[in-house]
Amino acid sequence: MEKDNTSENSPTHSEKIKVQDDLVNQLENDDNSLNGETCNLSVHPDGTDHVEEDLALIRGDAIGTTLYSERFVLSTLLKLTKLEKELSENETFENDLCTIWDMTIEEDVVQLLLEHNVLELFADCIIATNDKRLVEILVGILGNMCNFKESRDALVKDTSLVQTLLDLTNCSDSPTLLQLTRLFSVVLIHADRGTALQWYQHISFCPDFIKNIIFILSNSINEQLLRQTIETLNAILAKFALIEPNQKVSENNTELLPTFEQLFVNESLIKATTEAFLALLPRKDNPELQENHDDDNDDVESTIVLTQSTHNLMQIFLNIHCILTQYDNLSQNSYFPHIESLMDCLGCILEPLCNPKYIEHLSNQEQDLLESINDILESLGDPFDERCLIYAISIWNLLRLENERLARKTPPENDFEDNILKEDEFNFETSYLTILDMIVRVINAATNLQLENALKENLDDNMRNLQSTLSIGEDDQPSKRCYLKIQNVLDNLQH
Repeated sequence: MEKDNTSENSPTHSEKIKVQDDLVNQLENDDNSLNGETCNLSVHPDGTDHVEEDLALIRGDAIGTTLYSERFVLSTLLKLTKLEKELSENETFENDLCTIWDMTIEEDVVQLLLEHNVLELFADCIIATNDKRLVEILVGILGNMCNFKESRDALVKDTSLVQTLLDLTNCSDSPTLLQLTRLFSVVLIHADRGTALQWYQHISFCPDFIKNIIFILSNSINEQLLRQTIETLNAILAKFALIEPNQKVSENNTELLPTFEQLFVNESLIKATTEAFLALLPRKDNPELQENHDDDNDDVESTIVLTQSTHNLMQIFLNIHCILTQYDNLSQNSYFPHIESLMDCLGCILEPLCNPKYIEHLSNQEQDLLESINDILESLGDPFDERCLIYAISIWNLLRLENERLARKTPPENDFEDNILKEDEFNFETSYLTILDMIVRVINAATNLQLENALKENLDDNMRNLQSTLSIGEDDQPSKRCYLKIQNVLDNLQH
């Protein structure tokens, strides 16, 4: 059901829910009779089986098709309007609220809550209380409700509640912030273009929201909160980057909203995301991770522990920076003070891919990682980092060897057999060319001094194989210019 409109003379929350009080009392009396000696759910008072009648009596209080009690929900909401003590002093009521929190995975329960104007009720409670646990539970309930479109549509139209939630990012309670960022992630992931624009307007009117997100990423020591916040930022940027510039504040206000780059492309956000990523990245020097790590899989020593969760974190981080690096000079100027931190992050992503035994496990996930890194570097003018270059050359050489191995395999019996890659397969040829192009650009953009420092300690078979590959072609081609540049640097080192 759609959210009811209220007028200036609408009753208070207590009065709204009080109209249900008689019903609650009546149902509680019925409950008592059900518990008495006069009723047995297996044998009816007249001595005959009336199972269907008994089940109908039970279902009379059920919410929709669930087995949850409507009177329990209404009674709990009524108590919420009259709450005077903190939840720490009222464990029973805290448990009741947590039960409703669990119940909101059911759409019928969510519809019932919307019918009783809980968005307005919760907004008032959040503003009025200093009870952190209460706020956490209420925001958690709202987050669950937003898994359903009707709730998301109602929320984005409730300017007062949205403003309250955006302002709440300034709080210092990690459990509340966790539920809050989860809520924002849910509403943005599911937002269509029109809804995303509405959220963009809301956030534009609350500049402290972005500052608060930056503060969480830079300062929180709660890994769960850090992870959820960076996921939420990714959802926000992915939706907002698609919004056309020059959006009006409203139909009646010709003033323009700030552009996406004005809101998000800045040094502070870039620095915060790199700090959060490095803090979240699991490393082998962590004793808990070391216990579960198989050292036999390490031909090449790597400090990064690769799991599916790590993969997801890497891709989320790269998604964020693929977006933020697309704004030409503004992006380059914003990234310049923190380019070393960014390259450190990219190096951490490339490092585990240098392990030869990892080749057989490559999938389209790793291909996405390499393509994203290539896009970021190209957008920023191919900044030089010795560690990233050496890792890239090592990965390129592994892909070259695998391409040669695949080429030696017995060809298929017909031209169409095995020509189409499966959806999750790694395309070795495409990735080989992508990373080679990246290496060529980075070397051509580097200074001779940067290359000299890199080649002093890293003149190995990988580099010689690269030289051999680059030597083919015309002198005006980027690859041949890269070869000549490497050769010139090597000649200088020998003298």
